[in-house]
Amino acid sequence: MKTTKTFIITLAVLCCIALCAIGLLHFRKAPEPVTTCGEIRPDRLDDLIWENEYSGYRAFGPALQAKGETAYGYDVFTKSVTYPVMHDRFEKALGPEKISFHLDHGDGMDSYGVGPTLGCGTAALVGAAGIVYPWCWKEAEIVENGPSRFEVRLTYSPIIVNGREVIEHRTITLESGSRLNRVDISYDGLEAPCPIVVGIVVHAENPEGIFADGTTIAVADLGDRNIGQNGEIYCGAVLPGGFEHSGFEAFDEPKGSAIGHVLGYSTYTPGTTFTYWFGSGWSKAGIRDLNEWVKLISEQAL
Repeated sequence: MKTTKTFIITLAVLCCIALCAIGLLHFRKAPEPVTTCGEIRPDRLDDLIWENEYSGYRAFGPALQAKGETAYGYDVFTKSVTYPVMHDRFEKALGPEKISFHLDHGDGMDSYGVGPTLGCGTAALVGAAGIVYPWCWKEAEIVENGPSRFEVRLTYSPIIVNGREVIEHRTITLESGSRLNRVDISYDGLEAPCPIVVGIVVHAENPEGIFADGTTIAVADLGDRNIGQNGEIYCGAVLPGGFEHSGFEAFDEPKGSAIGHVLGYSTYTPGTTFTYWFGSGWSKAGIRDLNEWVKLISEQAL
C-alpha cells in the first residue's frame, strides 16, 4: 500500500513538472526582432555600415583611404521601411545583379554626397590653419550588434594638430527607436585644450536649408543626384551642453557641389570625453520639414 502511494505521489510530481515545462515552452518569449545592426564590408573598401528603423549610415574605412580618396564624414542611407535593409543593398550592389543603392527601389537609397567634408555630423579638431579632418577609420571593433543596439569603437590614423601627433578614439552607439547616434570621442597626444567642431555639409542645391542655435545644427539636403525627385534628407547634430557658437561657414572654394558647413563649436580638454549626438531623417519617411526635424532631435537629445 505504501509503495502504491509513493508511486502515485511520484507520478503526480512528474506530471506537474511536465505541465510546468509545457507551460514555459508555451509562454516563452519570442526572439526580439532585429532592428538595429551593422557590419564591415571588406568587399566595398572596408565600409562600416549600420542602421536602425529610421536611417542607415556609413563610415569610410582604411581601404578607401589607401586609394587616396577623401571622404571624411558620415554618409547617410535613407529608409522608408523599419526592417534592416543595408546588408541586402550592398549584397545586390556588389553581386552579379549590380543593383545600385544610389536609386530608390522601394525602401530608400544613398543619394547623400559626402566627399572631402564632414558629411552628416562628423566632429573634428580645429588647428591654427583650420579644420583638421580625421579622414577614414583605421581600426574598428563592433562591440554590440543587435537586435536593438549597435555599438562600434573606432581608432583613427594619426593627424597633426598644431605640430603634435594626435590619435582619435571614437565610439558610436545607435539604439532602436532613436533618431540620433551617440558619439563619444577622446584624443591622445593633445597637451592643451583645443577647439573642436561638429559639422554638416551644405550643398549648392539648397543653401538656405540650414539651422543653427545654441545646442542644435541641422541641414535639409536635396541629395547628390536626381535633384527634386528624392525628397529632402535631414541631417542634424546636438550638443546637450550647448555650443560656444554655431552657424554657416563657406569654403574658400567649392568642393564639387559642397559650398560649406554648418558648424557648432566647442572646446576639447585633454583627458576628457567629448559627447554629442547626430542623425538623419527623410521627407519620404514621415519628416515634414526642417522645422519638424529640428524639434524631434532637440527633444530627443535632452
